[in-house]
Amino acid sequence: TLSLLTSSKNKLQVHDMKCLYCGEQMIQGGDHDSDEEEFLIVSNFSCPRCGSFALFYFPNDEEEKTIQ
Repeated sequence: TLSLLTSSKNKLQVHDMKCLYCGEQMIQGGDHDSDEEEFLIVSNFSCPRCGSFALFYFPNDEEEKTIQ
């Protein structure tokens, strides 16, 4: 089962990645460094059934600390 790890207040959470349109399990294409300062990583996912494509941005914790 494919899942996405996210961080919320120093806790890792696992999320199943299902397509929003058809419900099929999404396929992770990879993780890349973000070009935007407020994000650390960009993960891309695609749906093998309907061809949908999604990008998920993982926030830069250092940016959050400077805002608070």
